[in-house]
Amino acid sequence: MPQILKPGWIGKARRMVRICFLLILLQGISLNSYSQEYLPDKMTGTWNGFLQIWSNGQKKDSVQVKLTILRIEKESWQWRMEYLSDKAPMVKDYRLKVKDREKNIFITDEGDGVELEDYTFGNKMYSLFETQDYWLTSTQELRNGKLIFEVTAGKKSGVLDKGVTNYSVTSMQRAVLSRQ
Repeated sequence: MPQILKPGWIGKARRMVRICFLLILLQGISLNSYSQEYLPDKMTGTWNGFLQIWSNGQKKDSVQVKLTILRIEKESWQWRMEYLSDKAPMVKDYRLKVKDREKNIFITDEGDGVELEDYTFGNKMYSLFETQDYWLTSTQELRNGKLIFEVTAGKKSGVLDKGVTNYSVTSMQRAVLSRQ
């Protein structure tokens, strides 16, 4: 048996459809802008600070550094670290590229054929790799308006029972950088 509709229901239905359409549109814009923003974009700019160099738990040196991060193409950035040392000034010029957008995987291209994978989670980027029997970890994190850069290195130090392998951490470089 058909129900009798009350007067004015068409106007209410149209308003509801408009509201739903606007909500869907706003949600799409919000999700689209969120998915477009990469951690490297949040890190762009010029950063300054001091890099602390540690070995076997002892601070060995400190050097002033300048890090410049610039977007150079749609999905790549220049990553330029200047070590402003009187003794041994150095510039490391890398390029960061998107490898897998969905999984937030990047590649650091060192320019000499070496490419390292980077993984981002929230405001932190991680890299783990081995070279010449050394295991290195590298992290870069945005925290409270600072960019924290850290590299640790060590070697395999032994295998414990139950299949656990330990690795030493014999050196660390750490910088807390401020945006210029």
